[in-house]
Amino acid sequence: MEPFSRKIVLLHGIFMHGVVMSPMADYLRRQGFECLNLSYPSHQYSLAHNAAMLVEQIEDFVAGEAACFVGHSLGGLLIRHLYAQAPHLLTRGCVVTLGTPHAGSRVANVTQCWHPFIVGSAWEQGLDGNAPALAQEIPLLSIAGTHALGVGNLCRIFDQDEANDGTVTVRETLCVEMSAHRLVHLSHTALIYRKEVYDLVCAWARQHIPSPTAQQA
Repeated sequence: MEPFSRKIVLLHGIFMHGVVMSPMADYLRRQGFECLNLSYPSHQYSLAHNAAMLVEQIEDFVAGEAACFVGHSLGGLLIRHLYAQAPHLLTRGCVVTLGTPHAGSRVANVTQCWHPFIVGSAWEQGLDGNAPALAQEIPLLSIAGTHALGVGNLCRIFDQDEANDGTVTVRETLCVEMSAHRLVHLSHTALIYRKEVYDLVCAWARQHIPSPTAQQA
């Protein structure tokens, strides 16, 4: 195994910090990947604003090479904004989203109607389902959880027979740009802490991101 043979950018979800993605980053590094685990103020600023703040740091890390972008929940929508502002970062790479509501979030919609402050600036062009499009030639793996444990069920936002991870429905994780869709029996938060998800990320990155040697050939 080549040490640090491929690069992965990790982006957390709403109300979180990069520290929650640390177990995934540690695992990926042990598998030979170089990781950039980022934090951003998910609630305070819009996704477009956060993307603009992160572009330079990501450019320095990627350094012109192909990279795999992995986003949990809102982080997957942030990847769309990164592509809209700096498409060169992703055109040679790939994407994995974990429980990302590409089609918009019903939980966020209900919350937004109840009190807009809760989802804050993450709503517009994000959780409302209006995030920018990705190019369909970018390999996108959308992973969805099916363990219905979370606010969507506790508050009876979802139908009883509707497949979901407790926060996001399986249907919300579908999008026209995806190359593949995988279901795992995990809750929304558990998606970032389980080895079976890490292994799916590893496999996708190895399949779609060439090693630096191949990229330079």
